[in-house]
Parts: sequence; C-alpha cells; structure tokens
Amino acid sequence: MKVKTLAILDSIISESILSLFSEYGIEIFPIASIPASHEHTFATSIGFANPILPGILAMTMDRDLVVQSRPAELRAKPPSEKDLDDWVGELCNQLLGRIKNQLLPHSIALRANLPSTARGHSLRRALLGASISLRMSFLTGSSSVCVYFDAKTPKSLDLKTLPAKSGTATEGQLILFDDSE
Repeated sequence: MKVKTLAILDSIISESILSLFSEYGIEIFPIASIPASHEHTFATSIGFANPILPGILAMTMDRDLVVQSRPAELRAKPPSEKDLDDWVGELCNQLLGRIKNQLLPHSIALRANLPSTARGHSLRRALLGASISLRMSFLTGSSSVCVYFDAKTPKSLDLKTLPAKSGTATEGQLILFDDSE
C-alpha cells in the first residue's frame, strides 16, 4: 500500500469525523489514543462494499457523547436506550456517507450495508485479513470517540491528491433554488 494513499484515506476519514461532529455543534480534537479512564459503552459498525475497497467502519464512544451529539429535534424529550442505540447507528451511517462522498472523485463508489450497534466494555470490531487498518481517537471535554476503518484492498490502490473544487456545496449545506422567474 502506498504511503500517500494511506495518508489520503487518513485525511478523508479524519476530516469526515471532524465535520460530522461539528454539524452537531461538537468540537472534537484528534489525540494519539483514548486515556484508559474513558469507558466506551456504545459501539456501532457498518460494512461497505466495492470491488477494490470492501471493509468495515466502526465507532465506539461513551454515553455522554452519544447524548450530547443528538440534534435539537431529538433533545425535546429524554432519550430511551433504544433512541441512543438508533442514534449511534445513524452517526456511523452519516460518517460513512461523508467518506463515500469524498471517495467518489477517486472513482471509488462504496455500497453501504445497514449499521449495527452494541453495548458493553472494550468493544472493537475488526476485519480479518484487512490490508488497511486505520484507528483514530478524538476527545471533547470529558467525552471521547474512536473510529476504526478496516478494508481489504490491493497493494496497487493509488489515490491521488485532488485539486480543490470551487463553487460546490459542502456536506450538510442547504441550497435553495428559486424557480419563480
């Protein structure tokens, strides 16, 4: 695997995570690893397929971050445990969507499965035989999240740095068209 390709994937995933949590008003910061004092009780994963990049995206996080990240519309009432499970799965789904959008210009179209969630201690899911295993940790206040991107890909995969696009919509941006003219 080319070092530059791994760096591009790392950047795509990291930018997608930062952007996702920013969308919900949470500023998170990358860190080398999660401190042992942080317990992640929620885990979610979603498989994705592509002929040259099949794999699994997984996230683990603590309960406080799950609750804090819920959009205002969902905060009107206290969350049930099922609500939190659903929300964790939705966060993973949205994260994969952001990653998919950034891989499309590289001619890689991922096909996503449905997310699954679990609760427990020291949760982690890995893809056996993965040729790419990226692990990222982020911290915000006393909460944290870990993201795992595992994929099987040929050593010949070569992603290129793409020129910045101007005039295109960003993730989550709402564009209204006036057709009254």
